[in-house]
Amino acid sequence: MSDQEAFEVQGGDGFDCSISQVTEVEGYDYAWYASSQNGGLSRGTVAPGESNNYGDFWDANIIDLANDMGEIGQFYSVVRLYENTDDPDTERNIILVNPYGETVTDSSFVLSTSNQNLDFDYTLPEGTELPYYDVLVRPERLLEAPLAEDPDYFWLDPQPAVEQLECVTDSTVVGVESVITDITPIVDSLYVEEWDDWVYNTVGYDTTYVEVDVYDVTETCDTMYFHASDTLTDVPGRLQVRDPYTTMTIAGFNGGNGIWMTRDGLNFNTTPSWIRLDNAPAGTGTKAVEFTVNVEPEAGNHMFVSGWDGKLYRFDGMESIYTQDDVPANMRKQIQTVGAAITGIAVDPNNPNHVVISVGGYGVVSSGKVQETFNALDEDVDWTNIWNADGLEKMPCYDVVIDAMDPSGETILVGTEYGIFATDNGGDEWVMANQNMASAPNQPTAPVFDLKQQWRGASPWINPSNQGAIYAATHGRGIFR
Repeated sequence: MSDQEAFEVQGGDGFDCSISQVTEVEGYDYAWYASSQNGGLSRGTVAPGESNNYGDFWDANIIDLANDMGEIGQFYSVVRLYENTDDPDTERNIILVNPYGETVTDSSFVLSTSNQNLDFDYTLPEGTELPYYDVLVRPERLLEAPLAEDPDYFWLDPQPAVEQLECVTDSTVVGVESVITDITPIVDSLYVEEWDDWVYNTVGYDTTYVEVDVYDVTETCDTMYFHASDTLTDVPGRLQVRDPYTTMTIAGFNGGNGIWMTRDGLNFNTTPSWIRLDNAPAGTGTKAVEFTVNVEPEAGNHMFVSGWDGKLYRFDGMESIYTQDDVPANMRKQIQTVGAAITGIAVDPNNPNHVVISVGGYGVVSSGKVQETFNALDEDVDWTNIWNADGLEKMPCYDVVIDAMDPSGETILVGTEYGIFATDNGGDEWVMANQNMASAPNQPTAPVFDLKQQWRGASPWINPSNQGAIYAATHGRGIFR
């Protein structure tokens, strides 16, 4: 195909799509997501002359959201992919199994990431062993709770637990009492001459007492779990190695149907487990999702979600979420509300606190059709109207990009009803920028519903030749660069 040809990879009414930025892998097939109406979402790969659609990848939790017609959420389906190919904050590991019959040090291995099976080299750090056990003796343990995993060898199942009752006796002094220790008879004697004998008669007793402590004795019994010692032979050791490639795939529905995330969207070897983050925007639901990117430590840790209901939410702590148990209560925080749908979100790749939103709908919005903040990650976020295009206060704005190639953040492009408007001074002045989309750059053209920029530079498995390029998706006239 040429650069201006295409073929269909997903049917239905197309909405959001995402393409993996991993390109620099020999024999690699480009991974993609494509959505369609009412919760339709598929994943697949594409290579020269070949396309594979692997179908939907919902788990049971999301499938349970479907109505009798199999529809989930609103008509407009939203998907977003976050990728970091060298994530210093990842909590995901690859398991390295000793392939030899002996303990090794200073050895190198080729491992694969959990998503997309991307090969990478790993060398044991100095002083680190990858063990092999000819004989492995595990000690006996008596514990208050049965082991769920082996505390010393993470890859082994623990020894079986045998429930048993363990009792302990305790005593406490509660007083004293007198105790008889000796009783001695008192004897009187009389000599009877007639009998020529002595007669003895006990006339009383002498009793000896001792004061002794009185104890209250109690017995406490607890259920304990006994793990007997065992011996294993020929056990290859294992190490946990940091998986450098992080992905987060977001699906946004409406209201109680929720905002969901999976970390295994590009793991084609499994059906991913999805994690519910919080409620989605109410009514017609989610419109746009964007992450903080590029700048550590904030890259990937914050997500912004807008709705057709005119509200913007922030989700913090995204990098710490790997299971449903990791999700805090009331995760989403509302940081803006306007009088119409928030159609687009731009997060500055050079400054995670710099965010710009676009607002749709015909008519005036008092807070402005393009709004900007420089403290997006604060508790209280301040917004400024930067849409100063004369006579166009009522024009719908559909999407927005902060140019990553301008470190100042003052170059901003907005997709509107009449094409693209741009500013290079933070919104003080706006010009129509429809180069190659209309007969002249300052002439109106078809509505631009989506704007995306290739902000990435070279990183592991990624080496784009189009860094800085901005793509505009129009209503009916194709995609322009």
